[in-house]
Amino acid sequence: MGLFQTNLSKILRPTLLVVFGMAVGTYMYIVLIEKGAYINAYAPRVALNNNTIDRAAANQHEQSSEGKADVALLQAHDVKFPYYAFNRFGMGWMGIVEEYEWSYNHLQRERVSQQKYEALMAGPDSISPTSISHSKVYLQEKKSTFKRGDFIHVIVETKDEYGNQRLRGGDFIAGVMFNNQMKTSTAGRSIDYGNGTYSVYFYAGWKGQASIDVSLSFTREGILLYDLTKYRDRRILWSANFTDGKVIEESNCTIANEGTWDNKCSYKNTWALGKTVFLCDKPKSLPCSALTNISQNLHQMEALAKQDLMDKKYLFDSLGKYRKAIFSTCPIKVNIEDFHKPLDIPVCGPDLPIPLSSGYWKNNHTFVSFVCRSQDWTPEQRFKCATDKLFFFTGDSTTDGQFGMVFTDREIMGGRVPTQKKFVALRAGHPIQSLEKIMFESDFIDTINSSMCAAHIPVVFFNYCFHYGQWSIRAYLDRVYQMKLSIIRLFERCPTAVVIAKLGHPRDNSDAIQSQHSGNYLYYDMNRMLRRVLGGIGVHFLDVWDMVAAHPDDNTVHVGRHIIIQQMNMMFSHICPQMVNSN
Repeated sequence: MGLFQTNLSKILRPTLLVVFGMAVGTYMYIVLIEKGAYINAYAPRVALNNNTIDRAAANQHEQSSEGKADVALLQAHDVKFPYYAFNRFGMGWMGIVEEYEWSYNHLQRERVSQQKYEALMAGPDSISPTSISHSKVYLQEKKSTFKRGDFIHVIVETKDEYGNQRLRGGDFIAGVMFNNQMKTSTAGRSIDYGNGTYSVYFYAGWKGQASIDVSLSFTREGILLYDLTKYRDRRILWSANFTDGKVIEESNCTIANEGTWDNKCSYKNTWALGKTVFLCDKPKSLPCSALTNISQNLHQMEALAKQDLMDKKYLFDSLGKYRKAIFSTCPIKVNIEDFHKPLDIPVCGPDLPIPLSSGYWKNNHTFVSFVCRSQDWTPEQRFKCATDKLFFFTGDSTTDGQFGMVFTDREIMGGRVPTQKKFVALRAGHPIQSLEKIMFESDFIDTINSSMCAAHIPVVFFNYCFHYGQWSIRAYLDRVYQMKLSIIRLFERCPTAVVIAKLGHPRDNSDAIQSQHSGNYLYYDMNRMLRRVLGGIGVHFLDVWDMVAAHPDDNTVHVGRHIIIQQMNMMFSHICPQMVNSN
């Protein structure tokens, strides 16, 4: 615990810069590793081998042997996760500085020897968000035939509907390459240069024809609207029941991380929620201690989301124009010739680099992963891997529900596998939650004691996604940090424990209101936060975003059983990498 007791402020400092600085767009740089291509999700200003620790504070702390170990750990963390140290209070402008530095480094300006001076030059009469019909999408190489194993590079030059060149990045660009007849597909990796130009890379994983669709998932303007709301508390509401056995009263509740209040009932769990509190209107006659159960008020949540949209509803409602809109020059047709160009794929483990391609669907039921070495596990292999393990599932219905149910299927698991499950507390959704049965994920992990570890290897599988779209960034990060500390405590008790964070995946939103309070960009941003906060402590990341995005099925919260099985294959490849076939 010494590292986190003495240097917690240094670890916290870089986090909000990532949240503020990366919320506007996806800034990536490519790192080539031997024969494979990998990508880091953030663009550092300094070289990877330069650490970013506050040097004065580090030198001061180096006086003790414990301090030297702490600094060494921080340096190793910064090499793998190169973010800038900064004062976490009042520094939101740093994100804008980073955006400008990144975009101007990638801005091509025409140099002229002589230019007529004008104090103010006339500009366009009208400007709109990115237009899918006026923007250009084309292959970077002047050819349409590639070899299997190539990375196909697509350029996106954005313009608005008036023909103006877009000089800012921040649009959420997505891409899929597919062959419907062969039932094979892969998701593209997008790089935002901050100047209205984007790259999208696709891995050529099969021989034959392929079609490329690049789409505008969300505009910069829509994402900026998210930014106006996700720093604000009290956007999610619950209905609460109070009773003393005779009198029953109702009240409205929310969550708050900042601000003041008067005449409220506040409830806290600092081990799980940090400084965030559950805040209810006081009932008329009953005391705050009479709270018995809660259920989320979806109608009020949607009313708040509608109010937040104001005059920007068109940014989320215009399906096929500003949301999930395919650029008009697509599909791009390419031909892939057979060729053997293997990638050097690492063994599954914690803190793996983000690959330029996460993999591809060989067919509708088999996903070939490039994140790490995986395989199709047989029931017998799954059972052998699970024999000395005890599984703990905590999260929403995509983890506690879908994965938990599959683990009870003996045909899939090859036998009975012991599991313990806890659904996310303070969930978004209708079901009534009794206060007597609520347990937060941090408390759940703390129930794993040394005796359990002596008998089994604990495997904790969790997610933070679909129930958190309406949480403010501070409340969300507060909860994630408490989870981080509980994981560190677990590793101290059980050094052999395996902790896997299942990241969120894209889902199709039905309308503008749902897109505002539960849009894919929010989940994508949560994935980045989880990687940053939980990185470097030994957590395995199960990133299924591209797997779901590339599959021909509709992107839903509850994906098909065949997709769940492929996610399980990746999960077991992390738990028992020694059992994965090296071929």
